[in-house]
Amino acid sequence: MQFGGHIESKDASVAEAAQREAREESGVGDLVLLSTGILDLDRHDLHAGFSCTAHWDVGFAAVIAPDVEIAVSDESEDVSWFPINELPSQVPVNFGTRLDRVRRKSMSLTS
Repeated sequence: MQFGGHIESKDASVAEAAQREAREESGVGDLVLLSTGILDLDRHDLHAGFSCTAHWDVGFAAVIAPDVEIAVSDESEDVSWFPINELPSQVPVNFGTRLDRVRRKSMSLTS
């Protein structure tokens, strides 16, 4: 899945929290958000083990150099990149659709 986390008191914005979490979880220190604008918003139910029953994902797009080294950090178990048309089978059912929408929005930011 995508990188994620929670806003901390030192974060000035949701975008800053997203960039910090993505850097921490990917091990890519120079990861940069394409925009501070939210590109995806997804609400989904949570099950046992959580203190709440629903969760909101707030999505941003980021860029990194194509040859950057990725590294498992203290915040992640594994980090891998996948072609959009070859996502692993265990991603949520609607993740591919959400990713495609974010990709289209991101392309308009770079053109």
